[in-house]
Amino acid sequence: MVAVSATVVNKTGIIVSIAGGDKKKAQCIGAVMELSASAVITAVSAPTGVLLVLSVASLAASSVNAYNSCF
Repeated sequence: MVAVSATVVNKTGIIVSIAGGDKKKAQCIGAVMELSASAVITAVSAPTGVLLVLSVASLAASSVNAYNSCF
């Protein structure tokens, strides 16, 4: 639990520093990072078929979130 919390705080800090305090830009960067993570999970699970449906659904949701955050 502590490791997960530290990772979230670290990720948030990196996003805010990259965005330079711009909330819209920070949301876009966070959404794109989430999208890339979903893409990696989908790519890894595709050959095995393990939880493929859930990972594709997550990828679709991340895509919508990234689009809404960035445009």
